[in-house]
Amino acid sequence: RWPMLLMTTAANFVNLLMPSAGVGGIAVFLDAAKSRKIPVGKVMVVGVLYLVYEYAALFCILALGFIVLIRRHNLNTGEMVAAGFLLLVALADGAVLFLGYKSSEKLGKLLAWLSQLGNRILRPFIHRDFLKIENAYKFSSDVAEGIATIRGSHKNLIWPFLFTLNNKALLLCVLAFTFLALDTPFSAGTLVGGFSISYLFFYASPTPSGVGFVEGILPVTLNTLRVPSTEAVLITLVFRGVTVWFPFILGAVAFRLLHRQANDKSHGP
Repeated sequence: RWPMLLMTTAANFVNLLMPSAGVGGIAVFLDAAKSRKIPVGKVMVVGVLYLVYEYAALFCILALGFIVLIRRHNLNTGEMVAAGFLLLVALADGAVLFLGYKSSEKLGKLLAWLSQLGNRILRPFIHRDFLKIENAYKFSSDVAEGIATIRGSHKNLIWPFLFTLNNKALLLCVLAFTFLALDTPFSAGTLVGGFSISYLFFYASPTPSGVGFVEGILPVTLNTLRVPSTEAVLITLVFRGVTVWFPFILGAVAFRLLHRQANDKSHGP
């Protein structure tokens, strides 16, 4: 459990560090899989499933938040475009799983084509092939094997989704307690509307973790939801401090510990 806690916290650090719509943190688990000689394809299946659950839970909250914003005439084009971008990412993740479920050969061809495309784009800069085409087929075989292990456990796949919804509920509680700590009145619609916009741009932002975007958009959104401007700014700063910067510090420590453990193993007997 301790290594899993370290990897999860470090993966969260990587996700906070780079604008990857939640994908970058999978690299931490893939690296651990290689060092433990576990097929990376299986670990990739877990990572993609996690992202699918994360997006599904987020869209549940977004649906409620958009209803609130539409009723209060506060929904704009930028928010719709950001939601559309996240939907495309979620559909792409689901398509990879579905293709691997149906045929490892077709998935291998898709990954090989993507590898060729990546090499074609990178070749003018590095003057060599960065990705090996043959690895795409081996990776697709590992992915298909990982997907095969979940075919007979459909009921067990419900629990992760429920836990992901619970995660969003806890984050909503953090936002609610922030309102209470600053003695600011709020309604359920204000909470859901503000939270949905916050996490929409947390993922669909060109900056890591929506830094700058969320801090600029959330106070405006809260203000349109009848929260005074000063309180809206303070609530944003406190909420982001608790949910972004505190986990960022913990993740940096966990990432360093993982790196030190890897060095100890490489220099061990």
